[in-house]
Order: sequence, then C-alpha cells, then structure tokens
Amino acid sequence: RSTTSLVLLSPWGGGQKLVVDDKGIAVVTPQSPLGGALVGKTAGDVVEVEIGGFPALRNTVVDWNVDLTGPGDQPETSANTLHVALAIPEDEAERRVAAGEV
Repeated sequence: RSTTSLVLLSPWGGGQKLVVDDKGIAVVTPQSPLGGALVGKTAGDVVEVEIGGFPALRNTVVDWNVDLTGPGDQPETSANTLHVALAIPEDEAERRVAAGEV
C-alpha cells in the first residue's frame, strides 16, 4: 500500500502541522528519525526509517516547488532577541550575532 504525505525538514518546529495550497505538511527536524534520514537527500533519493520496531517506512524524496518564504524577508535577529529568548549572557548573544550564527 502506498500513501503520499508531505514533510518539511526544518531546524525548528518539529511536530507542527502546516497547510499550504490545501495540503497538510508535517514539520520534522534533523533530530527526528525521519528528519535525520532526509538530511542531505535530493529528489529521487529513497530513505527507509524504522521506528520503535514497526516495519520500515520507505520514503521517496520529491521536489516540491512551492515558495514558503512568506510575505517578505524575515527581520534580522538582534543580540537582544537572542539574549532574552535563549536566556544567554548579553556578550554571548553579541558574539553569536557578530559571527553570523543566527
């Protein structure tokens, strides 16, 4: 039996459910079994994932040409945003911004 499901590999938001063009999309992160298997894959690659003793799921990577950038450019992340959101020292936040780690 073959079914089609869409997943979006993202560094954040694992477990979220999105809807784009009336299609449901599950967000997975590289830390998840499926997300980890998808890292570095391109259209046509096949990945198999076994989770918790269930039979392996066979997944074929497809190219889905949909613009997910949203309404415009995202604002830059400031050192203050990192400091507050991640509860890290201000100097560490400033270092991360200066190094382009955001």
